[in-house]
Amino acid sequence: MTRTDIYNAIDAERVRQAELWNKDHDWGWGDCSSAALPTPVKVAVLTEEVGEVARAALTPIQRNTADNLAAKLMSISNSLAAAGELGAKTAHRLNALANSEVGKIDDSDPLGSRENLQGVAVLTKLANDSASIALNLLAANKATVEQMNNEKPPEEEPPLRPQISRDEWLKLHGHA
Repeated sequence: MTRTDIYNAIDAERVRQAELWNKDHDWGWGDCSSAALPTPVKVAVLTEEVGEVARAALTPIQRNTADNLAAKLMSISNSLAAAGELGAKTAHRLNALANSEVGKIDDSDPLGSRENLQGVAVLTKLANDSASIALNLLAANKATVEQMNNEKPPEEEPPLRPQISRDEWLKLHGHA
């Protein structure tokens, strides 16, 4: 695919998008250059478009390889998330069991309850190990969550249509 082919494909896509979106739709009006379209929608759409343009520049074999890799990465992500969830549930249960064992320890002579202490230690260690995937997933997203929490809320965008009262609506539609 040549540079000219890529530019022609981009131009054709722009025309196609204009035909689809330069009108009212569920997310606002217009394509991503429209001021009426909310910023989060623009970001999502433009990100997806960048991926499509990059994909269009690949040969069919490269495209197939990229699709397979993307599917594998999504599968890995889903599997790790599920493993993290199960590990967190296991850690919760093991910690509950360890807590139950702590109740069996004699407060006046804790070392006399050596078997119970060892049980608590083993259960706690297993619980911590079980939680590792979930904790690592949370830690991997910590910076993103902190950034989201520290961002100023976006300025409220004006409504797409003027807001009118019930009485105004009834009058406008001949019911008043």
